[in-house]
Amino acid sequence: MTSISKFSTALLSVPNELTVAAANFNLNFSLMKVEAPPEFHGLRDSLSKRRRHEAEEGDQHVTARCLGALFESLIPLIPNITAAYGERVSEISQQLNSTSSPAGMFSDRAGADGTSIWAAATSGQHAIAMHLLACMLARMWKPAEATSLWVELVERRKTEIFKTYTASTATGIPSIMAAQQLFRRDQLSAWDASARSWLQAADSTKRRDQTELMLMINNVHMAVNTSEEPFESVVAAWTSGMNTMERLICGTPQRVQDGAILVAISSWHLYPNIQVLSDRTTDIKPGDKLMARSMLTVSSSRISDAREGVYWSLPLSRMRYYSAPVITERNLASDTSRVSIEEFHIVFLGALVGHWKRICLDEERCCRLIVILRKAYRKIDKDVPQWFNILSNAASLVVDSKGPLQAQYRKLLKLGSRRCTAFLHDPKYEPPAMFGLEYFHVLIRSLKDVEERIRVLRNAAEARDEGHKGNLLLRYSHKPPKTVYSRQFATVYPARRTSHTHGTHQDPMPSMVHQRFALGIGCDDDCHVGVEESCNNNSDTYPKLKFECVNLCSDEQPCLGCSKDRPCTGCTADRPCVGCWNARRQLKLASEGEDAFLVHPDALKIPYDYQFECQSPGRKIPTTYWLWFGHGQLAAVFRGQDNVTRDIYCKDLKDEPSATMDEIEAVVASSSFDPTGLELRSCCYHWSGEGLRQQTCSFNALVFATNIYKSMKESTISIEVINSKMYESVWAQSIEHEDFVFPDQYHMWWHTDDYSNPEKVHKDSNTWSRSNLAEAMKADLFWFREEVETLGDRSKSKRGQAAYNVPMPANVSRPIVHQKDYGNRHSLHQDWQASQEGASKELKRAFACIAWFDSGEFNIPLQNLNGVMALANGASIYVASGLLADPSVQSTDTPIRRVFGNLGRSEMCLLVPPGEPRLADPDVRSWKLINHSAFDGQFQDCFGGTTLHLTFTDSEDAVFVGNRGLRDRQVVILEALISIDDRGRNIGDLDILSMFTNPSFRVHELCEHTSSPAAASVADWAMTSLDCWEEFLDPPSGAAIFRAKGNWQARLGAAAAATQMGKHVVVLPGKSCLRCLANCKKSHINVIIA
Repeated sequence: MTSISKFSTALLSVPNELTVAAANFNLNFSLMKVEAPPEFHGLRDSLSKRRRHEAEEGDQHVTARCLGALFESLIPLIPNITAAYGERVSEISQQLNSTSSPAGMFSDRAGADGTSIWAAATSGQHAIAMHLLACMLARMWKPAEATSLWVELVERRKTEIFKTYTASTATGIPSIMAAQQLFRRDQLSAWDASARSWLQAADSTKRRDQTELMLMINNVHMAVNTSEEPFESVVAAWTSGMNTMERLICGTPQRVQDGAILVAISSWHLYPNIQVLSDRTTDIKPGDKLMARSMLTVSSSRISDAREGVYWSLPLSRMRYYSAPVITERNLASDTSRVSIEEFHIVFLGALVGHWKRICLDEERCCRLIVILRKAYRKIDKDVPQWFNILSNAASLVVDSKGPLQAQYRKLLKLGSRRCTAFLHDPKYEPPAMFGLEYFHVLIRSLKDVEERIRVLRNAAEARDEGHKGNLLLRYSHKPPKTVYSRQFATVYPARRTSHTHGTHQDPMPSMVHQRFALGIGCDDDCHVGVEESCNNNSDTYPKLKFECVNLCSDEQPCLGCSKDRPCTGCTADRPCVGCWNARRQLKLASEGEDAFLVHPDALKIPYDYQFECQSPGRKIPTTYWLWFGHGQLAAVFRGQDNVTRDIYCKDLKDEPSATMDEIEAVVASSSFDPTGLELRSCCYHWSGEGLRQQTCSFNALVFATNIYKSMKESTISIEVINSKMYESVWAQSIEHEDFVFPDQYHMWWHTDDYSNPEKVHKDSNTWSRSNLAEAMKADLFWFREEVETLGDRSKSKRGQAAYNVPMPANVSRPIVHQKDYGNRHSLHQDWQASQEGASKELKRAFACIAWFDSGEFNIPLQNLNGVMALANGASIYVASGLLADPSVQSTDTPIRRVFGNLGRSEMCLLVPPGEPRLADPDVRSWKLINHSAFDGQFQDCFGGTTLHLTFTDSEDAVFVGNRGLRDRQVVILEALISIDDRGRNIGDLDILSMFTNPSFRVHELCEHTSSPAAASVADWAMTSLDCWEEFLDPPSGAAIFRAKGNWQARLGAAAAATQMGKHVVVLPGKSCLRCLANCKKSHINVIIA
């Protein structure tokens, strides 16, 4: 490159009186190039030809040259920054290019966008300073805001230059010439876009250093400066940053009290050694070889300010067409960065556990509980919703990480907890904490062992009791009850032991002991016919709470396993007599070492799940007990109260006492814990229907987005997405969950698992006549079998019960839809029309999802995404997978692939094909090139010079995304042409995506043949080989085979072109053989892509 530095110096030395004449020259600034510093040559070598041409000859060079000249007199000398920055950008660009993947037709736009850097490097040192300013503005401000600041800076600087010239003060010729140049808004916007794209790319390469810096910045709490005028504030921050960095590189220690240098460090990726003086001294030594001698001391005095990190507040007057200056504040901190999808999972997790603060204020403690839950599910090999796997993995990252990563993850977790109260659902709906474990009915249901349930309830009742010692009873059951005899009762507090107790041990029993009782089978007048001994529960002694019925068999109720007139406490019959029933029932109750007795059936009335009446000894008026907390069917604590009205127990769920975090952790850590008792799929069924809808929508959206981003490892998302509501995004609401019927809110807080109104609440049958005794025994068969097993073995070992799996209501399915695989859309046996319509909708949803996450704000309706084949924003081009792969390859992981690069536009760009793309017409003059030779059975690549290329027409349409009145467009639809190029010749333009939905397009099944034998039937086909594009465009009348083996771009282009020509196309797999070809059906095939 020819240096013209001497020419520039000569212009600057022109006397002041010639300034006006020189300024009137129509001098094209794009011609004024200088030799770039050698440190930037590594960047130059990594640029594509197109980007290098744009940087040296295009608008980017003009912008760099003009801006450098316009601000020349304000820029200090920065030789050390220039050299160090050149080395750093060369290092980063080479690292980025070494990891880039094939980009097909996007190859000219792939890679790191160093266009503005190279344009500045070839425009002089002052232009490099302007690029440094562009990076600072792009770091702090959104695209439209940064562009507005550039417009204001340029206008203000022009005014200053003209004022200086009018005052007859010496003015540099370049400055005057630059001031007369027209700076278009889209030109400045493209300048900002290039710097912004570079920042995203460089951040990913310097991720560790950048993360450590952001964590430090998060704790300094300082303004960039205090100026409220945009021009003065920006220029002061920019020049301050350059002066400080220049001295740091030279090894001169610096001490600052504003945030300008911190913005510069984060923008230029030059990392000095830093010491922060705040509440405590913090040292950061990144080990940057370019800043080895540097030492920066940051003095940060904490003030009572909610703002974190470095903040910058300015009035923006050039952003809208009609508006007063808008005071806008942006801050630089760890929660303003872009994050990976895994880090977003942590933010999402924080949003979830942030609603659990009424139970636990420690987010990390909640994460540890989730990790334990995941281990419990894995132990029983139980399938869980995909969203739970995602969140439990995020919890593991928080719990297991160390060092800077741990600090970063904690920040993200707290960010979600603090700022995302409305992200998952409307905050007025309070979801169940700990996946419903805060509710005692869920907590009890998740315990398999009955004795463990009793222990948990007793401890909980004692912790919550407010002087109701004599009025608490615990009711439990070994399984969901069907009759009144399935219930047993226990005291919450120990009572004085009475003499009637049947002890099971020889040791002296304590005077205070817990008591248990259950219903016995009552006697009637005929129960002792033929037996000399009479019933001791006659009418004279009733009502007695405790009673002792005979333990002898009778003629009327014989035992099948014992003889007449013999005590049958050891009877093993399936249908024992009343005496056996009562005896064994009492022995079973006493087996736990507590005082045990039976009560007469008439002593218990109204046996609902939520309420019962019980007559205590010595009282003629029964006491009504209503459910306080617990599971109404399995185990619960009831509180006694006279004159109970219905509204006492018909309260909302929130009125039930909640379990504490200590109680939940104890249950989860118990060997009796069974996670199948949780309601993960609805995150606890018993809460508001609308809140459940919103949260389910957010969970489904999380799964969908994760499936999209999991194959794009280097993609990042804007953390500002948390300022939106996930459940209100159009793409999230479009995710189908038709297999889930959302229930109405459950108002009955006694929590039976399958009832939703008081009229359907379970009521036990309390009749006991001999006609239904067998039915009662059958209903309690499980209990009796266990009882028989334990009568002879009074060991202290507890027998667990089978987990109580709560059925969902009959009309309700799982709420979290299983995400669809994108499937083999190339099978001959599929219904192509239906499958591809579904794939088209999935593709639109995926693009809308990416637009929302990548921008952090754009909620684009799906109808605006019809035909979109790619989306470009920042440093990423998201392309439909079908455009970047062989037409026979199925995209099973994701419908979209990411190409690292950009289009050089500031807006988010949606690329669509033209309505009717055109192919080249056959050229009659090329008849000498057309052979149409018969296919010889050989697969080869005859199209080695064929590639696909991307160009644009001038058609652009803006997409309205809700910000009316902005001067800059935020989202645009660009008409893009994907063209077939064969050694410089344009074969035509394609609409590739429409090919996949065309019923005339088919893909043959994958080749599974072990060898490639000759197929005699091939000769009968009379197929013609297509070995050049002239033969393709002027095809034969019969079937033809396009031979481009292993050349995916040529195969893709030919398949799309043939489909556009109305041909019936079959694509053979990449590794095919003659047998595959022979197996193709001959009818209705015009072109075979081989």
